[in-house]
Amino acid sequence: MKARNYMVDLCRFIAAVMIMLCHLDLVGTDTYPTYMFVDFFFILSGYFTVAHFAKQKYVSSPDKRGRIALIYTAKKFVPFLPHLLVALPIVYASSNYHYLAGGNFGGFIAGFGDMFAELLLLPINFFSSGFRLIGPLWYLSALLFTMPLFSYICQSKYRRPIGYVGLIFAYLYFSMQDCISAFDPVSALCICASCMFIGMFVYDVVLEIKGKKISNKMRIFATAVELVCLAYCIIAAVSWNMPVKMQVIAYIAMLIVMLSNTSYTAKLKVSFFSWLGKISMPLFIWHYVVGRILLHFVPVWSTRRLVILFFACSFVVAIVAHYFANFILRRLSQKQEKTTS
Repeated sequence: MKARNYMVDLCRFIAAVMIMLCHLDLVGTDTYPTYMFVDFFFILSGYFTVAHFAKQKYVSSPDKRGRIALIYTAKKFVPFLPHLLVALPIVYASSNYHYLAGGNFGGFIAGFGDMFAELLLLPINFFSSGFRLIGPLWYLSALLFTMPLFSYICQSKYRRPIGYVGLIFAYLYFSMQDCISAFDPVSALCICASCMFIGMFVYDVVLEIKGKKISNKMRIFATAVELVCLAYCIIAAVSWNMPVKMQVIAYIAMLIVMLSNTSYTAKLKVSFFSWLGKISMPLFIWHYVVGRILLHFVPVWSTRRLVILFFACSFVVAIVAHYFANFILRRLSQKQEKTTS
């Protein structure tokens, strides 16, 4: 059985919390440029996608590779569905409740017009209002459209040369951007593709390092690099005075060390970190719903109390949603097994 890296799970949770800081405007306070932590999730997605297909036999048929890529993408997005199916009606109802309170039932129903497009993670061009009610779904949309093509490339015998071209594209893209905004659909796709190709690069480097003998001194040095990079990413993300784009380089160094098991953190066996990693995805989605509900229904509280309530409610809702989604998916899986047997 493959050993689990608990530090990666902890970093997933930290990334989700950092992204919450970017959305503090929902409760009327200053935000931070922590949107760059979305890049961390994209890089991880690229790494684990390459790692998955590296274990598979090469498929010569382009059509079959395409089907496999689509099936892989669908399986990766299935865990999001229970959250989206519940979160979207709630956030649309809360955002349009003022129509209902004013007796305008037609306006309330009309306010749900973009919910189906948002549920399907379609680009913003399909929205009549021009904006999403759950901001983080921008990033899921980019991943949904990028992952099938990336998965297709991962199955190709030309994966490495294509990966080098993708890495050059990532370098050019990040070096030319002064302000990275995934609210532009083209930019979101470029960010996602760039980060996934970086994840491919991380995988190839990890492949070269993993399994080699590491001296104690080198392991201490690797641990220091990993922790310093993580600390830099957090400090840079909450500070407007540091070169935030250096986070991408810090992510690369940190993940190479972390995933190659060269640091002492790889020896950590903390199941709580694994649990934190599991609630990072529902936290990523549900914190925005909580923020919108607080925005509409608790406007009279002080900003400090709203921020505390925002974090507390987001964690509670994410935990409940995690177990609810697991229950639903488990029941569906059991039902499918009974049908096929």
